[in-house]
Amino acid sequence: MNKKNLFVFRYMLCIIVSIIGCCACGATIPDYNDAASFENALNNGENVVGKIVTFNVLAISPDTEFGFNLWSGDHLNFCSQEIWDVQREMN
Repeated sequence: MNKKNLFVFRYMLCIIVSIIGCCACGATIPDYNDAASFENALNNGENVVGKIVTFNVLAISPDTEFGFNLWSGDHLNFCSQEIWDVQREMN
Protein backbone atom coordinates (compact mmCIF):
# COMPACT_ATOMS: atom_id res chain seq x y z
CA MET A 1 0.00 0.00 0.00
CA ASN A 2 1.31 3.43 -0.82
CA LYS A 3 1.22 6.27 1.71
CA LYS A 4 -1.93 7.85 0.28
CA ASN A 5 -3.90 4.58 0.39
CA LEU A 6 -2.62 3.85 3.90
CA PHE A 7 -3.74 7.32 5.05
CA VAL A 8 -7.23 6.83 3.53
CA PHE A 9 -7.47 3.36 5.08
CA ARG A 10 -6.54 4.65 8.55
CA TYR A 11 -8.90 7.63 8.17
CA MET A 12 -11.82 5.38 7.19
CA LEU A 13 -11.00 2.97 10.02
CA CYS A 14 -11.11 5.83 12.52
CA ILE A 15 -14.48 6.94 11.18
CA ILE A 16 -15.92 3.42 11.39
CA VAL A 17 -14.65 2.93 14.94
CA SER A 18 -16.08 6.31 15.94
CA ILE A 19 -19.48 5.47 14.48
CA ILE A 20 -19.58 2.12 16.26
CA GLY A 21 -18.54 3.79 19.51
CA CYS A 22 -21.23 6.46 19.21
CA CYS A 23 -23.93 3.90 18.51
CA ALA A 24 -23.04 2.08 21.70
CA CYS A 25 -23.23 5.25 23.79
CA GLY A 26 -26.34 5.34 25.91
CA ALA A 27 -27.05 1.68 25.30
CA THR A 28 -28.13 0.06 28.50
CA ILE A 29 -28.30 -3.56 29.48
CA PRO A 30 -31.22 -4.34 31.77
CA ASP A 31 -30.48 -5.89 35.14
CA TYR A 32 -33.82 -7.70 34.95
CA ASN A 33 -35.24 -8.84 31.60
CA ASP A 34 -38.84 -9.29 32.74
CA ALA A 35 -41.27 -8.42 35.50
CA ALA A 36 -41.09 -11.91 37.07
CA SER A 37 -37.31 -11.80 37.68
CA PHE A 38 -37.61 -8.29 39.10
CA GLU A 39 -40.45 -9.34 41.40
CA ASN A 40 -38.38 -12.35 42.56
CA ALA A 41 -35.49 -10.03 43.39
CA LEU A 42 -37.83 -7.84 45.44
CA ASN A 43 -39.25 -10.86 47.25
CA ASN A 44 -35.72 -12.08 48.02
CA GLY A 45 -34.85 -8.74 49.63
CA GLU A 46 -32.36 -7.66 46.95
CA ASN A 47 -31.53 -3.96 46.68
CA VAL A 48 -33.00 -2.97 43.32
CA VAL A 49 -32.57 0.79 43.65
CA GLY A 50 -31.03 2.16 40.45
CA LYS A 51 -31.46 -1.12 38.56
CA ILE A 52 -32.95 -1.33 35.08
CA VAL A 53 -35.90 -3.61 34.39
CA THR A 54 -37.59 -4.44 31.09
CA PHE A 55 -41.27 -5.27 31.44
CA ASN A 56 -44.54 -5.39 29.53
CA VAL A 57 -46.99 -2.66 30.46
CA LEU A 58 -50.36 -4.26 31.19
CA ALA A 59 -52.15 -1.10 32.37
CA ILE A 60 -51.44 2.63 32.57
CA SER A 61 -52.92 4.86 35.26
CA PRO A 62 -51.67 8.39 34.61
CA ASP A 63 -53.08 10.07 37.73
CA THR A 64 -52.88 7.98 40.90
CA GLU A 65 -51.99 8.84 44.49
CA PHE A 66 -48.44 7.77 43.66
CA GLY A 67 -48.23 9.63 40.35
CA PHE A 68 -47.94 8.08 36.91
CA ASN A 69 -48.40 4.32 37.38
CA LEU A 70 -47.45 1.46 35.07
CA TRP A 71 -48.78 -1.93 36.08
CA SER A 72 -47.06 -5.20 35.19
CA GLY A 73 -47.12 -8.70 36.59
CA ASP A 74 -49.21 -9.75 39.58
CA HIS A 75 -48.06 -7.16 42.08
CA LEU A 76 -45.83 -4.69 40.27
CA ASN A 77 -46.63 -1.00 40.00
CA PHE A 78 -43.94 1.22 38.56
CA CYS A 79 -44.74 4.75 39.74
CA SER A 80 -43.15 8.04 38.77
CA GLN A 81 -43.81 11.74 39.11
CA GLU A 82 -42.86 12.00 35.42
CA ILE A 83 -45.20 10.99 32.62
CA TRP A 84 -43.50 8.39 30.45
CA ASP A 85 -44.10 7.89 26.74
CA VAL A 86 -45.24 4.25 26.83
CA GLN A 87 -48.06 2.14 25.46
CA ARG A 88 -49.94 -0.75 26.99
CA GLU A 89 -49.09 -4.18 25.60
CA MET A 90 -51.88 -5.32 23.33
CA ASN A 91 -52.68 -9.05 23.51
